[in-house]
Amino acid sequence: MSSHAERTLDPSLFQLSDQEKEWALEIKQAIEDLPDLDVLSDFMCVNLAIAGKGSVDWALDRAYKMQETRKEYNIALTYEEGKRALQKLAENIPCGLLSYDFDLHTGKCTLVLHFAESIKASMRDPRKADEICRGVHYLCYSTFPSLESVRVGNLHIFECEGWDMRMARVENIAKITNSGHDCFPSNVITHFYHTSSMTNVVLAMVKKLVSKDVACKWKFGLKFYAAGATTLCSLYV
Repeated sequence: MSSHAERTLDPSLFQLSDQEKEWALEIKQAIEDLPDLDVLSDFMCVNLAIAGKGSVDWALDRAYKMQETRKEYNIALTYEEGKRALQKLAENIPCGLLSYDFDLHTGKCTLVLHFAESIKASMRDPRKADEICRGVHYLCYSTFPSLESVRVGNLHIFECEGWDMRMARVENIAKITNSGHDCFPSNVITHFYHTSSMTNVVLAMVKKLVSKDVACKWKFGLKFYAAGATTLCSLYV
Protein backbone atom coordinates (compact mmCIF):
# COMPACT_ATOMS: atom_id res chain seq x y z
CA MET A 1 0.00 0.00 0.00
CA SER A 2 1.33 3.44 -0.86
CA SER A 3 2.05 6.04 1.82
CA HIS A 4 -0.71 8.21 0.35
CA ALA A 5 -3.24 5.38 0.63
CA GLU A 6 -2.23 4.77 4.22
CA ARG A 7 -3.14 8.36 5.06
CA THR A 8 -6.48 8.31 3.24
CA LEU A 9 -9.78 7.28 4.78
CA ASP A 10 -11.61 4.46 3.03
CA PRO A 11 -14.56 6.01 1.08
CA SER A 12 -16.81 3.23 2.38
CA LEU A 13 -16.53 4.80 5.85
CA PHE A 14 -18.76 7.62 4.58
CA GLN A 15 -21.56 5.50 3.15
CA LEU A 16 -25.14 5.92 4.40
CA SER A 17 -27.96 3.42 4.46
CA ASP A 18 -31.36 4.44 3.10
CA GLN A 19 -32.71 4.43 6.65
CA GLU A 20 -29.94 6.74 7.88
CA LYS A 21 -30.63 9.13 4.98
CA GLU A 22 -34.28 9.34 6.00
CA TRP A 23 -33.31 9.99 9.60
CA ALA A 24 -30.84 12.72 8.61
CA LEU A 25 -33.36 14.52 6.39
CA GLU A 26 -35.98 14.43 9.15
CA ILE A 27 -33.52 15.82 11.69
CA LYS A 28 -32.30 18.50 9.27
CA GLN A 29 -35.88 19.66 8.73
CA ALA A 30 -36.62 19.65 12.47
CA ILE A 31 -33.58 21.86 13.12
CA GLU A 32 -34.51 24.27 10.32
CA ASP A 33 -38.03 24.57 11.76
CA LEU A 34 -36.65 25.97 15.04
CA PRO A 35 -35.64 29.65 14.65
CA ASP A 36 -33.61 29.70 17.88
CA LEU A 37 -31.40 26.82 16.74
CA ASP A 38 -28.45 27.37 14.41
CA VAL A 39 -28.59 25.49 11.13
CA LEU A 40 -26.10 22.60 11.10
CA SER A 41 -24.14 21.13 8.21
CA ASP A 42 -25.47 18.08 6.39
CA PHE A 43 -22.54 16.07 7.78
CA MET A 44 -23.46 17.00 11.35
CA CYS A 45 -27.14 16.17 10.74
CA VAL A 46 -26.01 12.74 9.56
CA ASN A 47 -23.84 12.38 12.68
CA LEU A 48 -26.87 13.17 14.83
CA ALA A 49 -28.97 10.68 12.90
CA ILE A 50 -26.48 7.84 13.30
CA ALA A 51 -25.49 8.50 16.92
CA GLY A 52 -29.11 8.94 18.03
CA LYS A 53 -30.43 6.12 15.83
CA GLY A 54 -32.96 8.45 14.24
CA SER A 55 -34.37 10.00 17.43
CA VAL A 56 -35.35 13.58 16.59
CA ASP A 57 -35.74 14.53 20.26
CA TRP A 58 -32.25 13.23 21.06
CA ALA A 59 -30.80 15.03 18.04
CA LEU A 60 -32.40 18.35 19.00
CA ASP A 61 -31.15 17.99 22.59
CA ARG A 62 -27.60 17.48 21.33
CA ALA A 63 -27.91 20.31 18.82
CA TYR A 64 -28.94 22.72 21.59
CA LYS A 65 -26.08 21.50 23.81
CA MET A 66 -23.55 22.03 21.03
CA GLN A 67 -24.92 25.52 20.41
CA GLU A 68 -24.69 26.39 24.12
CA THR A 69 -21.12 25.08 24.25
CA ARG A 70 -20.09 27.14 21.20
CA LYS A 71 -21.52 30.28 22.78
CA GLU A 72 -20.02 29.63 26.23
CA TYR A 73 -16.49 29.10 24.90
CA ASN A 74 -16.67 31.42 21.86
CA ILE A 75 -16.19 28.60 19.38
CA ALA A 76 -16.48 29.68 15.74
CA LEU A 77 -15.90 26.21 14.26
CA THR A 78 -13.20 27.15 11.79
CA TYR A 79 -10.19 25.13 10.70
CA GLU A 80 -7.66 27.71 11.91
CA GLU A 81 -9.39 28.14 15.28
CA GLY A 82 -9.51 24.36 15.66
CA LYS A 83 -5.75 24.06 15.10
CA ARG A 84 -5.09 26.74 17.73
CA ALA A 85 -7.51 25.16 20.20
CA LEU A 86 -5.92 21.72 19.87
CA GLN A 87 -2.43 23.20 20.16
CA LYS A 88 -3.49 25.04 23.31
CA LEU A 89 -4.98 21.82 24.68
CA ALA A 90 -1.64 20.07 24.19
CA GLU A 91 0.17 22.95 25.92
CA ASN A 92 -2.20 22.90 28.90
CA ILE A 93 -2.00 19.14 29.45
CA PRO A 94 1.46 18.24 28.07
CA CYS A 95 1.49 14.95 30.00
CA GLY A 96 -2.24 14.35 29.74
CA LEU A 97 -2.50 12.67 26.32
CA LEU A 98 -0.44 9.47 26.34
CA SER A 99 -1.60 7.92 23.08
CA TYR A 100 -3.83 8.71 20.09
CA ASP A 101 -4.53 5.78 17.78
CA PHE A 102 -6.83 6.02 14.76
CA ASP A 103 -7.66 3.05 12.53
CA LEU A 104 -8.10 4.26 8.94
CA HIS A 105 -9.95 1.08 8.00
CA THR A 106 -12.54 0.93 10.78
CA GLY A 107 -12.72 4.60 11.75
CA LYS A 108 -12.25 3.72 15.42
CA CYS A 109 -10.18 6.04 17.62
CA THR A 110 -8.56 5.06 20.93
CA LEU A 111 -7.26 7.72 23.30
CA VAL A 112 -5.14 6.99 26.38
CA LEU A 113 -4.97 9.87 28.85
CA HIS A 114 -3.46 10.58 32.26
CA PHE A 115 -6.45 11.59 34.37
CA ALA A 116 -4.54 13.29 37.18
CA GLU A 117 -2.43 15.40 34.81
CA SER A 118 -5.52 16.46 32.83
CA ILE A 119 -7.41 17.60 35.92
CA LYS A 120 -4.42 19.35 37.51
CA ALA A 121 -4.17 21.61 34.48
CA SER A 122 -7.77 22.74 34.85
CA MET A 123 -7.28 23.47 38.56
CA ARG A 124 -4.38 25.87 38.24
CA ASP A 125 -6.25 28.61 36.40
CA PRO A 126 -9.97 28.95 35.52
CA ARG A 127 -8.94 30.30 32.11
CA LYS A 128 -7.06 27.09 31.46
CA ALA A 129 -10.22 25.14 32.22
CA ASP A 130 -12.03 27.11 29.50
CA GLU A 131 -9.16 26.55 27.06
CA ILE A 132 -9.25 22.83 27.81
CA CYS A 133 -13.01 22.75 27.24
CA ARG A 134 -12.56 24.52 23.89
CA GLY A 135 -9.85 22.07 22.90
CA VAL A 136 -11.87 19.04 23.99
CA HIS A 137 -14.79 20.21 21.84
CA TYR A 138 -12.53 20.34 18.77
CA LEU A 139 -10.95 17.04 19.78
CA CYS A 140 -14.37 15.44 19.34
CA TYR A 141 -14.44 16.61 15.73
CA SER A 142 -10.98 15.18 15.09
CA THR A 143 -11.83 11.77 16.56
CA PHE A 144 -15.06 11.34 14.56
CA PRO A 145 -13.99 12.24 11.01
CA SER A 146 -16.12 9.62 9.25
CA LEU A 147 -19.65 8.22 9.52
CA GLU A 148 -18.35 4.77 10.42
CA SER A 149 -16.40 6.26 13.33
CA VAL A 150 -19.72 7.56 14.70
CA ARG A 151 -21.23 4.08 14.36
CA VAL A 152 -18.41 2.12 15.99
CA GLY A 153 -17.61 4.78 18.58
CA ASN A 154 -14.38 5.63 20.37
CA LEU A 155 -12.59 4.23 23.39
CA HIS A 156 -11.13 6.61 25.97
CA ILE A 157 -8.81 5.09 28.57
CA PHE A 158 -7.81 7.12 31.64
CA GLU A 159 -4.89 6.21 33.88
CA CYS A 160 -5.88 7.40 37.37
CA GLU A 161 -2.67 6.58 39.24
CA GLY A 162 -1.56 9.72 41.10
CA TRP A 163 -5.05 11.06 41.81
CA ASP A 164 -5.64 12.55 45.26
CA MET A 165 -8.44 14.52 46.92
CA ARG A 166 -6.81 17.87 46.15
CA MET A 167 -7.83 17.18 42.55
CA ALA A 168 -11.45 16.41 43.46
CA ARG A 169 -13.08 19.23 41.50
CA VAL A 170 -16.29 17.48 40.52
CA GLU A 171 -17.64 20.52 38.67
CA ASN A 172 -14.46 20.89 36.59
CA ILE A 173 -14.52 17.24 35.50
CA ALA A 174 -18.20 17.52 34.58
CA LYS A 175 -17.57 20.81 32.76
CA ILE A 176 -14.88 19.26 30.57
CA THR A 177 -17.08 16.23 29.88
CA ASN A 178 -20.05 18.43 28.98
CA SER A 179 -17.98 20.46 26.51
CA GLY A 180 -17.03 17.29 24.65
CA HIS A 181 -18.89 14.05 24.09
CA ASP A 182 -21.79 15.02 26.38
CA CYS A 183 -22.87 17.47 23.69
CA PHE A 184 -21.19 16.07 20.58
CA PRO A 185 -23.15 13.36 18.72
CA SER A 186 -20.90 10.44 19.54
CA ASN A 187 -20.60 7.04 21.12
CA VAL A 188 -17.68 6.96 23.57
CA ILE A 189 -16.80 4.12 25.92
CA THR A 190 -14.69 5.43 28.83
CA HIS A 191 -12.55 3.20 31.05
CA PHE A 192 -10.87 4.46 34.23
CA TYR A 193 -7.91 2.36 35.39
CA HIS A 194 -6.34 2.10 38.87
CA THR A 195 -8.94 4.20 40.66
CA SER A 196 -8.86 4.41 44.45
CA SER A 197 -12.03 4.14 46.53
CA MET A 198 -12.15 7.94 46.82
CA THR A 199 -11.67 8.40 43.08
CA ASN A 200 -14.59 6.03 42.50
CA VAL A 201 -16.72 8.20 44.78
CA VAL A 202 -15.74 11.37 42.89
CA LEU A 203 -16.47 9.77 39.51
CA ALA A 204 -19.83 8.56 40.77
CA MET A 205 -20.63 12.18 41.70
CA VAL A 206 -19.54 13.40 38.27
CA LYS A 207 -21.79 10.84 36.58
CA LYS A 208 -24.77 12.62 38.13
CA LEU A 209 -23.80 15.87 36.36
CA VAL A 210 -23.53 14.46 32.83
CA SER A 211 -26.18 12.95 30.59
CA LYS A 212 -27.27 9.37 31.28
CA ASP A 213 -26.31 8.08 27.84
CA VAL A 214 -22.72 9.22 28.53
CA ALA A 215 -22.54 8.12 32.17
CA CYS A 216 -23.79 4.60 31.42
CA LYS A 217 -20.66 4.01 29.29
CA TRP A 218 -18.23 4.78 32.12
CA LYS A 219 -16.42 1.91 33.82
CA PHE A 220 -14.05 2.48 36.72
CA GLY A 221 -12.08 0.35 39.15
CA LEU A 222 -10.30 -1.44 36.27
CA LYS A 223 -6.78 -2.88 36.57
CA PHE A 224 -4.01 -3.13 34.00
CA TYR A 225 -1.62 -6.08 33.84
CA ALA A 226 1.40 -6.36 31.56
CA ALA A 227 4.89 -7.72 31.96
CA GLY A 228 7.19 -5.03 33.32
CA ALA A 229 4.42 -2.40 33.56
CA THR A 230 2.26 -1.51 36.53
CA THR A 231 0.43 1.48 35.03
CA LEU A 232 -0.55 2.62 31.57
CA CYS A 233 1.81 5.59 31.93
CA SER A 234 4.83 3.26 32.06
CA LEU A 235 4.03 2.09 28.53
CA TYR A 236 4.20 5.59 27.04
CA VAL A 237 6.54 7.68 29.22
